[in-house]
Amino acid sequence: MTVKLIARLRAPKTAPAPAPSADPLTTRERNILRKLDLTSRVQVAVYAAGHDAQRNGAHATSQESTQ
Repeated sequence: MTVKLIARLRAPKTAPAPAPSADPLTTRERNILRKLDLTSRVQVAVYAAGHDAQRNGAHATSQESTQ
């Protein structure tokens, strides 16, 4: 038992695992936010909802003009 304890104390130490980041965004997500000039995922959701509304509104208008 004593030999194992001494061997373990003399063994090279491994580096501890890095602590998880407090920032849940990945680098890819941060880059997208920066390109869109947004600061949060909530802003992305609002942007996407508005973008979809514009696309659907333009699509509905073009269908009405053809009828």
